[in-house]
Amino acid sequence: MLEHALAYAAQGLEVFPLVPRTKRPATAHGKDDATTDPATIRAWWTATPDANIAARPPAGVVVLDVDPRHGGTLDALGDLPPTYRTKTGGGGWHVWAWLPEGIEDRVRGKLDGAEGIDVKTSSGYLVMPPSVHPDGGRYVLEDDTEPADLPAHLLDRVVRRPVVRERPAVAPRINGDERGGRYWAAALAAELDAVAGAPEGSRNDTLNRAAYNLGTLVVAAGADANDVADQLAAAARGIGLDDHEAAATIRSGLTAGMDQPRDIPDPSGSSGSTGLSGSSGRGTAPDMSGSTGSTGSSGSIEGVTVDRTEPILDEVRDWLARYVRTTSPGDLDILALWAVHTHFMGQLYTTPRLLLDSPMPEAGKTTVVEHFARLCFSPSQASALSSAALLARMVRSEPRTLLIDEADRNLDPKRDGVGDLLSVINTGYKRGGTRPVLVPVKDGWEVQEMSTYSPVLMAGISPNLPDDTRSRCIRVVLMRDHDDTVEESDWEAIEDDADQLAARIAAWAEVVADEVAVNRPPLPEGIKGRARERWSPLKRIATVAGGRWPATVDELATTEAEELKTEREEGHVQKRPALALIDHIAEVWKPWESFVGSEDLVRRLIIAHPEVWGAESSYGRALTVQRMGRMLSSAYKVHTTRQPTDDRTRGYTARSLDAATSGLGLPPLGEPDEPVEAAEPDGMTA
Repeated sequence: MLEHALAYAAQGLEVFPLVPRTKRPATAHGKDDATTDPATIRAWWTATPDANIAARPPAGVVVLDVDPRHGGTLDALGDLPPTYRTKTGGGGWHVWAWLPEGIEDRVRGKLDGAEGIDVKTSSGYLVMPPSVHPDGGRYVLEDDTEPADLPAHLLDRVVRRPVVRERPAVAPRINGDERGGRYWAAALAAELDAVAGAPEGSRNDTLNRAAYNLGTLVVAAGADANDVADQLAAAARGIGLDDHEAAATIRSGLTAGMDQPRDIPDPSGSSGSTGLSGSSGRGTAPDMSGSTGSTGSSGSIEGVTVDRTEPILDEVRDWLARYVRTTSPGDLDILALWAVHTHFMGQLYTTPRLLLDSPMPEAGKTTVVEHFARLCFSPSQASALSSAALLARMVRSEPRTLLIDEADRNLDPKRDGVGDLLSVINTGYKRGGTRPVLVPVKDGWEVQEMSTYSPVLMAGISPNLPDDTRSRCIRVVLMRDHDDTVEESDWEAIEDDADQLAARIAAWAEVVADEVAVNRPPLPEGIKGRARERWSPLKRIATVAGGRWPATVDELATTEAEELKTEREEGHVQKRPALALIDHIAEVWKPWESFVGSEDLVRRLIIAHPEVWGAESSYGRALTVQRMGRMLSSAYKVHTTRQPTDDRTRGYTARSLDAATSGLGLPPLGEPDEPVEAAEPDGMTA
């Protein structure tokens, strides 16, 4: 089981052990303990070699759990494209597929209109091959194709349609005057016209704004929100927007607008003006400022008034630049964006962990923590962490900003209890993350699920964080200020100024909260998966802030992706065993070879990379034919064949490894194969 668990982790799936021949977690916190860290995985299965394997689906993946014992059938799913599928030990199937972006929080628990088909997401877990079912059947991989996009005919059965919160229908607020109705009609026509004329690249944003603007008037106009949604959907369809994505944008925008209702303006003296800018209304919206009685143009907190257009991000960056020295100007942009994003937890779905790193002490990490303790939302400095339960209790009522200093000591995986702390930090990266905590009740104790969703900063000297935590982090490197280029943080002198800036951040966040909630700006090509989850919340805030900030986030995300790629290419990032195996096979495979025997291939690998495949490797034993066979079979579904000229020699053809090498961007191996006879997979009975 160990090799299979490591193979899943190498593919990016977070895994954890189950009690042998059951579906019950074998760890204290179950799915919250799931990880891709090889050392942790190896320790679990070394302790219990026959433990079943559980995996959490990646964010954005949905798994249809078909159980024939309760009436479930594959036929109920209709026509399916090739996609990742396993046969369960109970005779059912797990069918994996990708959801459209941004709708995972609306997935149903069961497939609508079908019996015996549950729907699983990253909030749950699945039993993985080759685990053993309680009835004795073994889980088997039937199709190792990459998960396909969820077919359109299943989308409405998997995802709940968003429902706009209804408001009481009321008459227009200009009593006895039909001009309010005319204002509404003109506003509706202008917004529909704006959507119809939206240029490519801004269509979804225009639809979002139209839905929000109309939502602010729905109550005053006594309009039917669902009718408005249908008219916007028809306009969106006319410009080629996807029905399901458009529906999500419309519902979200209308709901946000209805939460900020405004009056129909009194048209006296306006010659029947609707408050629309421009003569045709194309690309325009009802006036959201001044005498129209709109909300959202400015906000006030603690006596501080801020206009929506004020450059808050620039103010925060300029403040931090006075006191903090980073290794690059872009790191100051990251710090400013991250501090401001903590004020939008109610509007965002993920919150990237911020890692303040430095190779040396006295590099300014504590200085940043002190400034963030003034600027972030509901900050809590945690210089020492005693338990994961305490951490969960700290954030159960609201998503407080956790500022963890000395992370190299406090979050050292070798310390007792740190695994639980990291589990809370990992699950709290995304809205909906929880942790079970014992709480006292009248008759003793009971378990309560407490939210772990909160922004987290970790500062330390090259902290040894596991991969699954690092994958949730945006890293900023700090250096000592030997040249005295920044000011000292004299809090006795600057405390009031910091508090004033914090109030301005909070007031601005209040003004633009609805815009942040509904906008979904694109990220550069290649920023996917965890990278998208890290950068998307910052891009949403940057887009609302405007100016240089949206392009800045795109550049930061692209730079990070290029740096990670370079580190992997230069060998600074330790590769997962299954990835290293293909890389090293390509290295030792001779250009003229179409077939290499298994024993010969193992010998070459050990000679070329004894530190990875030899007896002194971290695995503790030299690579064997059986172990290599299991790795290639479980990770890539590659099996041995017999050489036609010598049916006693089993090995691998160059073409059988094409899918694995091309997936890593490597050129094809060797020469074209001669026909060979398929053999049983290596190591499957070992």
